[in-house]
Amino acid sequence: MCHSIIQKHGGHIVVESAPDQGSVFSFFLPASTEPAATHRPLTPPCANAKSSPHGSERILVMDDEAPILHLCKRILERSGYTALTAEHGDAAARIYEEETAAGRAIDLAILDITVPGGLGGRETLKVLRKLNPNIRAIVSSGYAHDEALAEFTTLGFCGVLPKPYSAQELLETVRETLEAGTTT
Repeated sequence: MCHSIIQKHGGHIVVESAPDQGSVFSFFLPASTEPAATHRPLTPPCANAKSSPHGSERILVMDDEAPILHLCKRILERSGYTALTAEHGDAAARIYEEETAAGRAIDLAILDITVPGGLGGRETLKVLRKLNPNIRAIVSSGYAHDEALAEFTTLGFCGVLPKPYSAQELLETVRETLEAGTTT
């Protein structure tokens, strides 16, 4: 995730590591030619804000980072959605199966593409497709160069959500993907 943020700002990261000696992370960001910003009056957050998309659908979110899961769930639920969370693909598949068996459809899945030590987004989508061939899913990744972000439709995803993302980007991507319909 740090790599993606630094790269989006035109910088790069270097890591030096030696066994039993630790690691050094060096971040390089471009210098600005503009003078430092001066104090400006605060604008109320809602003054020029776009209206956030909302809905009532049920969304399954799978990410191996607990803070992202918690924040994503909170954002979605504040916008009217029901959010179910899982830290890896096996848990996501189990939740999907249990909810479907109980007659509670899941309308969309947001799947982190890389989950160390567990099923990632690609593999999880394959499992979910066996349960529901028409499931709509969004791929999410903090790796800017992951081919899954560029070729998300080829992999069977309906939308893409690069990390880091804002609440507005999350809600817009969810709404657009839900309104786009299903894939085959």
